[in-house]
Amino acid sequence: MSYAEFLSDQFFSPLGLLETHYLYNAPIIKNRAEGYEVREGNLVNDDPLSMRLPYSAGSLGSTVMDLLRWQIALDANKVVSQVSYDRMTTPAILNSGEKTTYGYGLAIGNLEGRHKISHGGGINGFLTQLSHYPDEDLTVVVLTNTTSANPGPLESRIARAVLDIPERRATTVDLSEEELQVYTGTYDPGRSPIEVSIEDGILVAAGSRLRPIGNHVFLSAVDDYREITFTLSNGKAVNLRIEREGHVTEAPRVR
Repeated sequence: MSYAEFLSDQFFSPLGLLETHYLYNAPIIKNRAEGYEVREGNLVNDDPLSMRLPYSAGSLGSTVMDLLRWQIALDANKVVSQVSYDRMTTPAILNSGEKTTYGYGLAIGNLEGRHKISHGGGINGFLTQLSHYPDEDLTVVVLTNTTSANPGPLESRIARAVLDIPERRATTVDLSEEELQVYTGTYDPGRSPIEVSIEDGILVAAGSRLRPIGNHVFLSAVDDYREITFTLSNGKAVNLRIEREGHVTEAPRVR
């Protein structure tokens, strides 16, 4: 059978995921959302993409309620065994002995000390976030049909509201362009290099504007919980650390 048929027979139908599909372009799917993006301040249709290309790396469409059902099925060992689910939700260890914040396909972090299992997704016109807080029996799903959205911070705000966790209130500081210059350069986390530059007097990392809060620490302009910390040596930044709710990325300066 095809990959799509296998998913339907082995997972979607048995688990009652009636609104989850492999999204071939041709079939009509009731209530299927269109994907958009913002270009030059205007909302437009995002570029088309054949779902034959992402294949098993994506190509699935679902709903908030079906994704909640999926998480419940995972917890109940109806998708994989408890042993496998434990491996999915246990941080992997690198050959160096360093612990990561990623298991077998799921990210492991925390929200103000609350254990958090999560993963985001993105494809032309769509960005998503699913986060599960096992100790609180809480799952938050955010689906957006525009790449101008930012579902991660929205998910965190929803979880904080439900769990009665106060929002962060950060105070920014003013830095001159000369002071910002020490952070500019190229940093490599081992995947795609991160370019840090100055645009209109504002520090920008990988296209995202940063807000300084002091002691070489910055916050994302669109996410109060994404913290970027620079380590300096001899008056120049030599490392960039990105942390968000327990997920850490280290990127040494390479240029």
